[in-house]
Amino acid sequence: MAYVPDQPTPLLELPPEFWVAQLMAVSSKEFLESYAEEHNLRGLSPTRIASGDRLFFVLILGIYETRDRAKQAITNMPPPYNKHKPLLRTLGFLQDAMRKADQITGSSDF
Repeated sequence: MAYVPDQPTPLLELPPEFWVAQLMAVSSKEFLESYAEEHNLRGLSPTRIASGDRLFFVLILGIYETRDRAKQAITNMPPPYNKHKPLLRTLGFLQDAMRKADQITGSSDF
């Protein structure tokens, strides 16, 4: 159900009108990594974003071509993902937040 490009594609190069199911956001990359490992959250995409002047690290459950597909995906999440309440947002919103994080840090390295 999630969008899967033919070849690996950076999030910033995907269409901004796509939708993202964001599983969680935290202020520490190390915490995000340890939490994901501890709770067996595998196959998710991590990324760095900014909100205001603060950095956050997010886990993305999936990218979807429409809001309806994204909503359906979070309604039918299997364990251990179903313990979370994902936030749906446009990919364009996430892309803007990613670019802002790059500006704050002066680097696109994550």
